[in-house]
Amino acid sequence: MASPSSTGNSAVSVVVAAPTTPGAGAPCAACKFLRRKCLPGCVFAPYFPPEEPQKFANVHKVFGASNVTKLLNELPPHQREDAVSSLAYEAEARGKDPVYGCGRALSVLQRQCMWITSPTLKTDGCGE
Repeated sequence: MASPSSTGNSAVSVVVAAPTTPGAGAPCAACKFLRRKCLPGCVFAPYFPPEEPQKFANVHKVFGASNVTKLLNELPPHQREDAVSSLAYEAEARGKDPVYGCGRALSVLQRQCMWITSPTLKTDGCGE
């Protein structure tokens, strides 16, 4: 039997990656970070895909995996995505600003709202 290279025919193999489903194939970012097997019922898998390892690392550092697990299990499934989004935002803000976290951004927005709605900005006859 001749090898493909000796006969001039070469075979090309194509590898197609299957989409990741929760608990199947590649472990989610949380299970990979925690070095455990990602089981089919993994509560983290839908919200921490393997492509976003830093997202879980930030959330784990600030809130802890156990607390996030408890929170997600207590919430109805339709609210979990928003909760994880909020946790990820707060954890990222805490990483950038360890003292105030997202509180600094809220404070800036509140001051902007107060400045915009301030009565001193409204002048008589302006825009009329």
